[in-house]
Amino acid sequence: MKIFLICPVRQAGDALNERIAGYVATLEAKGHRVHWPKRNTKQDGDPIGIRICRDNREAMCSSDEVHVWYDPSSRGSCFDIGMAFVFRTKYGKPVRIANVEEFLDAPSAPQLSLLVHLVSQNADGHFALGMAQRCWEDFPIDELAEYAILTEKNVYTLRSAPDNAGALAKYGELYATMRSTPLEIKLGVALERTPEKSFNNVLLWLAEYTKNGPRIAS
Repeated sequence: MKIFLICPVRQAGDALNERIAGYVATLEAKGHRVHWPKRNTKQDGDPIGIRICRDNREAMCSSDEVHVWYDPSSRGSCFDIGMAFVFRTKYGKPVRIANVEEFLDAPSAPQLSLLVHLVSQNADGHFALGMAQRCWEDFPIDELAEYAILTEKNVYTLRSAPDNAGALAKYGELYATMRSTPLEIKLGVALERTPEKSFNNVLLWLAEYTKNGPRIAS
């Protein structure tokens, strides 16, 4: 089985990486093939970040399952959880939790509400239902749509900077959708380009790339 692992990368310290490596090793000892972004997605040589997003998207799309090592501080995971929502909806890819105890103890957050929704759809995901009321009351999933407004057919206007976790999850959903559906991305919020890879740069790139009309981001 091919498994894509959503997990912290840039901010993960040695101790956390050792725990994640142990989880990956356990899966691989069982014969699974694991795409661990820290190991399998080239992290340098991409000053924008769009190639990293594309590589992760393609690896996730070609996987059989998506596993999540949930860390509420991981910004990249927010984007990836948004992508996982698309692939769960479109292809039925199961989404499973790697660090269940930390997941169950995590504070409510927009990306966690979406993740609880994904996990609860699995046949073995009933353990997440206990979190649903807390998370969905604090951060209703429907509110994620407010961050990207459909202003014309296949044209979305982004309304928040990507430092907002809920917005970032929504933007990951749009980017995964753009794998097969042409979209145009407009910015309804001012973003500044950064000297290093960032989600600001990714969104600025998408807006420039689609400025002449909806396009697939292949």
